[in-house]
Parts: sequence; structure tokens; C-alpha cells
Amino acid sequence: MKILFSLVSLVLATSLLAESLWIPYIGYSRITAEDQFITAEYDSFDYGVKSLSFTDEGLFFGLDLDLSRGQVKGGGLSIDMNISTLGIDLGYEWYRVVPFVGIYRQEVEASFFGHQIADEDEWSLQSGAWFSFDSGRVMGAITNLRDTDGLGGTIAAYRSISDRWSVFGRLAFPLTDDTEGFRVSFGLGRTF
Repeated sequence: MKILFSLVSLVLATSLLAESLWIPYIGYSRITAEDQFITAEYDSFDYGVKSLSFTDEGLFFGLDLDLSRGQVKGGGLSIDMNISTLGIDLGYEWYRVVPFVGIYRQEVEASFFGHQIADEDEWSLQSGAWFSFDSGRVMGAITNLRDTDGLGGTIAAYRSISDRWSVFGRLAFPLTDDTEGFRVSFGLGRTF
């Protein structure tokens, strides 16, 4: 935990020293998972903020704070889920490509009729790359590398619409056989 907070402090300090794109976003998720006994559906509304810093020295720092509130329905039950995610991406620009790795900490809280039934912390890793274009960047990543049962993919892009403003979009999806669905997010960011 101390390591994660140290990395967050480093990313925040670098974001304040370098020019950073800060993107508040909102989104929606719908995931369906099934095993041999039950099918469960998860619907949620998501919101958060993402920071992207591409420094002149070629270093890349990313920070992601995400909150997801929704319900899991399956087997005649409905369980309220709250998921908080804090993530850090670190990379280095090589020509017009920025390969990166990220570490994410997720806190999952579940409650049934107001009674807390689960409170778990999970760690995950992701790896991907940002590709630079004239007026923006496109990203592809494989997420949740620590757990092959939860493996996923993410595609994101942002495009500058002025000197300081950018639009952002992200699509995430599971890569496992027993899980289907999507997560889509949109935001408007400003460079500071």
C-alpha cells in the first residue's frame, strides 16, 4: 500500500511539473458472466478522472481514479456493488509509440439489503501502448494480467479540439469465454 501511495505521489508531482491532460469522465458497464450453475449480470454507472502526462524527456505518467456503482443480478438475488479503482501507468515514448505498464488497486464492496457481505482488495496489472497522431493519441491495452479468469482489453483515444481541450473515449471488454459485455466511458479533458 505504501508503494502505491508513493507512486501516486510521484505521478501527481510530475503531473504538476509537466503539462498534463486531466479528463473527468462518466460511463456505463454491462457485464454478463456465467458458470455451470448460474448466470449473473452486472450493470453500473461509472465516473472518475484520468490524468495523462507526456513529458518532453519522453516519460509517460498516467493516473486513474474510477468509481463504479451498480448491481449484480442472478439466481433471483440482487446485490449492490461499489467498486473503487486507483491506478498508475508508467511508460517511455519511443518515436510515436509509448509502451507502458500499470498497476491498479481495486476495492470491491458488496451489500445485500443494506448489510455488507463482502469487502475485498484486489491488485491487477495492465500493459499496453499509446500511439501518437497529429491531433491526439490512441491506446490499446490488456488488463488484469495477474488473473487469467478476469483478463480484459481496453481501447481508448483522445483528440484535441483546441489548444487546451480534448475529447476522450474508452471501450473495455472481457477476453474470457464465460464473460461477455462492455464498459464505455466518455469525457472532456483540459490540459494544465
